[in-house]
Amino acid sequence: MSTFSLEKNRFHQKACEKKRNRQSEDFGSKFKNQQIDNLIEQKTQSLYKDLNSSYTKASDQESFSLNNIPKSVKANLIGQLNNKYGRRSLQ
Repeated sequence: MSTFSLEKNRFHQKACEKKRNRQSEDFGSKFKNQQIDNLIEQKTQSLYKDLNSSYTKASDQESFSLNNIPKSVKANLIGQLNNKYGRRSLQ
């Protein structure tokens, strides 16, 4: 009966070996996936920074260019937009 024990059973040994190999592969793939996730997170953060800086630059340029428009032209434009979109002008 001892000849059929699990420790000596070649099928059991093969199964244990496969399980160990799978576990090491799982650890390796988890490590690779974690590295990929970290890289994606870093790239995403850098893209957010670039996007925010581009919006900041664009808004600075818009406010700068709007400051150069005369008040009478601004008032006319605002009145036209209000009329077009159904708001009453305050004039």
